Amino acid sequence: MRDATHRARAEARARAAASARRANVGIAVAMASAAIGLCGLFWGFVRARGYAEAARGAHAALRQSETRLRALVQNATDVIAVLDRQGVIGYVSPPVERLLGYSPEQLHGMDAFSLVHAEDLAAARAAFQAVVEGRPQA
Repeated sequence: MRDATHRARAEARARAAASARRANVGIAVAMASAAIGLCGLFWGFVRARGYAEAARGAHAALRQSETRLRALVQNATDVIAVLDRQGVIGYVSPPVERLLGYSPEQLHGMDAFSLVHAEDLAAARAAFQAVVEGRPQA
């Protein structure tokens, strides 16, 4: 009887030890999973911060580029105009007043082709259309 009791106690201890090992493995897996999750969260924050810094850098570069372009256009001696796809003037640089006698405000919203001589109108429209369509000019 003593051997049976001893054996039953040994088996119970072995089952308890195996159960504890399984529980410890489960806890270890849960802890490792949480650590991996936190690590991923940390790297997600690092990546997001990097993206935000890159975006700030890109915005600063864009502002600097716009400032440079604006200074170049405003101080150019040539007339620079921006037309929409129909040829309506959206912007024209200040030298237009000296060269054509119109202020930029007077030309804003005007059909640019109304300023072209009648004999040159067909060629000007064809050249403009080629640019709008992205076709090479001859």
